[in-house]
Amino acid sequence: MTEPRTDPAQTEAVWREYNATVERVRAMLLARPECADPQVRARALYAIEAHKAGGFALFVAPRHDYPLFSAQTVWGPWDTPWGGPSPDMVYRWPVLDGQRAYRITGQRGTSQVLDFQLFDGYMEKGMRNMRSLGAYDIDAMDIAADGSFEILASAGGEGRNHIRLDPAERNIVIQVREIFNDWAGERPARLEIEALDADPTTMAFDEADLNRRIARAGGMIEGILTGLLGMTDVIRERAGGLNRFMINHGADDADSGGNARADYMMMQYALEDGEALIIDMAVLPARHWSISLTDPFWLTLEFSYHQSSLNCAQASIDEDGRFRAVISRQDPGVANWIDASQSRHGICIVRSYDGRLADGARVEKVRLDEVAGRLPATTPRVTAAERAALLRRRGRDSVRRWGY
Repeated sequence: MTEPRTDPAQTEAVWREYNATVERVRAMLLARPECADPQVRARALYAIEAHKAGGFALFVAPRHDYPLFSAQTVWGPWDTPWGGPSPDMVYRWPVLDGQRAYRITGQRGTSQVLDFQLFDGYMEKGMRNMRSLGAYDIDAMDIAADGSFEILASAGGEGRNHIRLDPAERNIVIQVREIFNDWAGERPARLEIEALDADPTTMAFDEADLNRRIARAGGMIEGILTGLLGMTDVIRERAGGLNRFMINHGADDADSGGNARADYMMMQYALEDGEALIIDMAVLPARHWSISLTDPFWLTLEFSYHQSSLNCAQASIDEDGRFRAVISRQDPGVANWIDASQSRHGICIVRSYDGRLADGARVEKVRLDEVAGRLPATTPRVTAAERAALLRRRGRDSVRRWGY
């Protein structure tokens, strides 16, 4: 039996650098002017812990011989929503060794979209230095009449049901996106994976391997948060200020975590109590579109028990074919309310999959008591009792997608 590799001095150096990285990130976040708000300061501290959990899940924990389509350790329904994940997507995260071969089997289910996007790690070198290794639409593969399928993931091979791995990357992170329009009615896919040459002895790490993993996890924490705060500045500059949208097409963002099938429209919002933003946008055909909010550190606002997002199946469309929504911290009594009560500052993200977003979404800041007069008379209204019932149903339907 080979003796475990150990180097106490190297271990100490890795731990010192990891903790120094966390402290640098903490200082960077708390120096943001938004953190003068105690609520935002608390979100910053939470964001650090959420990213630490993400670094552990994607770099420290993976067993490449026995990977899992894990859906509950990264971007769960409310606990670790770093990076601005969509409320309509259940993400799963197998982590593979590019020099190995894997068999993926599953049952398609009835969700709107199921695709795999591969990355060389995940943002530990910063958002602009991450490399997309390919994206695969499961619906473009051969699926049996009963919805079952089998996929080979390996460096060699070809065919419709083959996912190509990069043998130079020993920690390939696969981001699985499964999109739900109808949270209650659509059935999630079943996904299973096995290494074709699994070795049970690799389930325990030696010290040298653990050191490498911890170093990469620290890089991810700093890379993501530095990149996201930089992106916030880009959004504001390209949009021409606060509370104004800019648009990006997915192909432009493929190496930053975006999807080539999607358009993204984003704005940095700022709202106080008693204020509201009225969003007015054209609706173009798409398999899926949605609007959601994050805080200043790109933690998606809690969406199961707050209506902080809407998608194309949940939203009301006005008689003229336009989507009008109200972002505010207090309920304005309209169906298309986007609840910003958890954060006065943040990012608003509009996504469209297999469709286009129209340029020219209008944003108007008004007093909350002016909202009713600025919307069409036919805009659906919601009473407090109706809202409470909607939120109870929303929470139940949301968390069930994760198997809770």
